[in-house]
Amino acid sequence: MKKRYLFIFFLSFLLKGYSQEPDFKFYLAFVDGSGAKDTIWVGWDSIATSGYDPIFNDTPQSLPNDSSFRVYIKYGLLDSGKVKINPYSNTMVGMNIDAQNHVYPITMYWDTTLMNQNALPFVINQALLNNDWFFFNWNDPAYLQQFNMMITDSVQLPSFTWGSQNQFPMNFLMGYNPNVGVNEANILSQQIQIFPNPSGEFLNIYIEGVIDYNYTVNVKDFVGRVLKKYKINNSKRVSISLDGLQSGAYLLEIISKNNKEVIKFIKK
Repeated sequence: MKKRYLFIFFLSFLLKGYSQEPDFKFYLAFVDGSGAKDTIWVGWDSIATSGYDPIFNDTPQSLPNDSSFRVYIKYGLLDSGKVKINPYSNTMVGMNIDAQNHVYPITMYWDTTLMNQNALPFVINQALLNNDWFFFNWNDPAYLQQFNMMITDSVQLPSFTWGSQNQFPMNFLMGYNPNVGVNEANILSQQIQIFPNPSGEFLNIYIEGVIDYNYTVNVKDFVGRVLKKYKINNSKRVSISLDGLQSGAYLLEIISKNNKEVIKFIKK
């Protein structure tokens, strides 16, 4: 009798299928101009393969034949899906994101902290978006014609009138790039203090431990637009004006000769 129950359980397990959460899962969420929402997922797992992994719901899916807003990953010429989980051996993942029945403008969201807070056996030091829109609307001088996702949590995708005139397909790239100096890029973060945060009309910046105290300070919004710019010459302590900025969250970009650091702050 016991063997019979075990057999029935095993059979139901096979018929229903089995899924589990991967070691690391990263979402890309989209909201179009009509308020319609959709999400895709990418990640890594120690038992994932380069092919399809049904255990992670990483399987081709048919696109609905209706007018609903849908974002999907292009697995190949014919296959598409909502999830792509990769083996640890694929430390850099590139894929095309496509969509149908969308209304502009589209807002794209993600969680930047997930790139830094995970248990992966490698460091995520690069995350980029690329399409005809970003060719003229990049947000980082280090990545011309591309959008650096590691310095913000969202981006606005409006309609535009050049090239494809469509935000999709969009190329998404994320993972470990050995040519990016992670340790060098993080040098400033250990040496910068900003206060108060939240701030009022002024924000104080204090930099300690570097030889060159000549640097540029940019105050940017989360779309990547530079709202204020300051050139600092030979000073490790400076107070910058936030006059004219509305209350909310902003990015403080500090660029020295060999390094760049981006810090979030809030103006009250």
